[in-house]
Formats: sequence, structure tokens, C-alpha cells
Amino acid sequence: MTAHFHATELVRIAQLVLQTQHSGYDNYTDEQGCNQLHYCVSLHSPKSLKSCLKQYVMDVNQMNIMGETPLLRTLNIIHMDTVALYAIVDILLHHGADPNIRKSTGEPTALMLAVLREDGGLVRRLLEAGADVNARMTEDGLFLKKGDSALSIAAKSLGSPTILTQSKETVISLLLRNTGISPSIIFHAVQQTQHPALKHLLVHGNLNAHVH
Repeated sequence: MTAHFHATELVRIAQLVLQTQHSGYDNYTDEQGCNQLHYCVSLHSPKSLKSCLKQYVMDVNQMNIMGETPLLRTLNIIHMDTVALYAIVDILLHHGADPNIRKSTGEPTALMLAVLREDGGLVRRLLEAGADVNARMTEDGLFLKKGDSALSIAAKSLGSPTILTQSKETVISLLLRNTGISPSIIFHAVQQTQHPALKHLLVHGNLNAHVH
């Protein structure tokens, strides 16, 4: 994060605070549809986020014009320290962030974004908060295809097509352990990979045998 970007986000928060004080409305948003929480997230600052939620009555599911809630914005930030990332997600979920909100069914869910990061810690947090493991893309998106689910995204070859990474195995295992997962979701995911070990993991839930 550059010093200029940091300063810009601080200015945005200060402007929203002034508008909030002037209007008497806590959840004041700017021309981008962002409230203070969006900018606290952009600052990678759990402390600012917690302070804002303590001081004001904010809509933790406020969606900006880009279709981002504070939670979705958090998961869209590529370079964030893991400690800060987990802390911000925990704070948002604790205050009622809905992991299933998205602008349209042609946009990824929070769970899909966590899977794209191959981050088991995020996947576990979102599943515990009620993320829908059966949600699918109903149309092609920017980088996902119609029919994609969190599981099928995990099943696709990210990085080396010949290596099943520990992070990917962890993510898939967490998704499969969800008792509400639909058989059709699993079947579609199996179709997305030709990797024998990964296919076995999807079908049997473990890697104890080899599938040809």
C-alpha cells in the first residue's frame, strides 16, 4: 500500500465522518456507494474497523456501486497481511456480515473468492458463518464461468496441473465436509479435473487410494 493511497483513504474516511456528524446519519455513503467500513478495509486496518463499528451504527452489508460489501472488498484485496485479513473478516462476520450477498448471480460469492485464494482459514470462517456451498455462477463472469461453484473452482487446475497442493486439498476437504453440499455440485466439480488424486479426493473425500 503506497503512502499516497493510504492518505487518500484516510481523507475519504474523514470526509464521511464529517458528513455523518453533519447529517446525523451514521451510515452515510459517498458517491462510490462506500461507507466508512469500505475504507477501513482498504487501509488493511482491523483497529480502525473495530473503532468505527463501536462508534457508529453502520450497515456492515452496504454495497457500493461496484457491488462490493466490506467483506467482498476485503476478499478482493490481493496483497494483505494474513493476520490483518483474518482479523478484518472475523470482525465483519461477528458484526453480521452476510457471506452470501453478491451484486448478481453472475458475480462470485465471498466463498468463491476465498477458494480462489486457496485459503483454508478464510474458507472455514465463511462456512462457519453460513456461506452457501451450493451457490453457482448463473452466467459467465470476469474470471469465472457459468455453472462454477466454490468446489468446481477449487477442482480446476490452479498453478501446476500435476500437483495437488496442501492448500487446495485443505480447501476441498473443508467444502466436502459441509453436510449440505449437493451431489450435483460434487459431480460438476469432478468433471472439471483430470487429476487422478484430486478426482479421488472429490469422489471419496480422502487420498488413501489412487484413481485411474
